[in-house]
Amino acid sequence: MKQFYVYILYSRSIDQYYIGYTENIDSRVDQHNRHVFKGSFTDRAEDWDVFYLILCNSENQI
Repeated sequence: MKQFYVYILYSRSIDQYYIGYTENIDSRVDQHNRHVFKGSFTDRAEDWDVFYLILCNSENQI
């Protein structure tokens, strides 16, 4: 069974939050900090940290 994470990231440098979901939280935070998602909101900072995390047992719970 796949597990999904709903996450809230926080960037201290821009004092902003970002909400998303993923199957692999460590990889996703790294991607946000390396600007893999060009042109996205998270391109504004490189110091995103997990602020809050919820584990979901299916994509339907997201």
